Amino acid sequence: MRGIPLSRTARWFIYGLLASIFCLLFAVATAPAAWLAWGVARVSDQRVHLDAAQGSVWQGQATLVLQGEHVPAQPLADISWRINPLWLVTGRLPVALRGIDPEQRFQADIDLHLDKTVLRDVDIELPAGVIALLYPPALFFSFGGELRLTAAALELQRQAVTGQAGLYWQAATTGLSKVKPLGDYRLFLSGKGARATLKLDTPRGALLLIGDGQWDLASGRFDFNGLARPLGHAADLEPLLQALGRDQGAGMRAIDVNTTLQM
Repeated sequence: MRGIPLSRTARWFIYGLLASIFCLLFAVATAPAAWLAWGVARVSDQRVHLDAAQGSVWQGQATLVLQGEHVPAQPLADISWRINPLWLVTGRLPVALRGIDPEQRFQADIDLHLDKTVLRDVDIELPAGVIALLYPPALFFSFGGELRLTAAALELQRQAVTGQAGLYWQAATTGLSKVKPLGDYRLFLSGKGARATLKLDTPRGALLLIGDGQWDLASGRFDFNGLARPLGHAADLEPLLQALGRDQGAGMRAIDVNTTLQM
């Protein structure tokens, strides 16, 4: 049985449609990195920028820059990225980020899903000055040193966190103290769905910082209770300790944070 013959007009319409689809796929496959830079800036409300972006949307490199409210933009690292669009048929989009400078720690594998984001093999080192970019009142303390974020596997959803992550503040300094460095500090996060716990400790240093926190992601309520106490250089640490609160004896200050944090 022969098929129904197509008219000349119908054939040209099909050819044109196929050509249009091919051109669209070609345009997407060769989309310049500038498109990604524009999208990242727009989605982050102009807080994250990819400057001097080169390559394509799917594979390229740029300078990662953070811009905070009332805080000057700060270049953080020269990074490269690789995105495999073929995974879109499975409902996920894997993104591999790497630092171009082999001496700088910057790597993360990110799986973007419709309802969640999964971070794997994260090891990122950044200057402590980024704290002020994320939380402008921190400008008052003029933080220095290096921050290192690590996570083997961390799943983020709108009101849930699953997995563990560690934030290390190495050779910490502040403009409120002559003691440099103050010490090394570790903040551990453990997420179990709608509730996450945090623990702060001090491996070494002149200023002891310890505490525990609870974060209810459903309501956004965040409670942290800790203390700060000098282990040495008490006189030089006093201006910083006074900024933390009233002396409760032996130079100890309570650190109580009760606020709302929404993801």
